[in-house]
Order: sequence, then structure tokens, then C-alpha cells
Amino acid sequence: MPVTCTPSNLADLSKCLKGLSSKQQEAVQTYLLCQIANSGGGGGSSDLQAANYGGVAPGWTPTGTLGIAVDTVTEQVWWYYSGTWH
Repeated sequence: MPVTCTPSNLADLSKCLKGLSSKQQEAVQTYLLCQIANSGGGGGSSDLQAANYGGVAPGWTPTGTLGIAVDTVTEQVWWYYSGTWH
């Protein structure tokens, strides 16, 4: 997903992150730092979603090779790499 860093676009994109616990926020921060380190800060092929997954692996597949999903109820963090959720 292309992202422009205008204040209004960032505010719209961050709506899905409101209400995350500190544990979930730390997971998102770690993910973003990995993305910056792996892509030189210029973006990359990855996805991030937060939703109620009912305690099971997310039912979506990232468009890139890396993804993160945060269960908003259980606070479980799912990482997608090597073609599967972990």
C-alpha cells in the first residue's frame, strides 16, 4: 500500500491503531523498525492489520513477504514470514 506522509493521510491510516495495548504498540514499533532496517527507510512489501482474529491465525495473506497482525481482543501478535503465520 503506498503511503504518503501528509498529516491527514497519517491520521487516517493510524485509526486502526487506536486502542492498542502497550504490548501491541511495542509489536507494531518493532515491526516498523524492521521494515526501515530491511528496506532502507523507503518502504517495502509488507502489511499490518489489527482486528479480532478469535485467537486463531489471521485469515488474510499479506501482499508482500512480511506481515504483522494484532488480535485486538487477545493481544496476540501474529508474524507472517516464510509463507505462513507464526
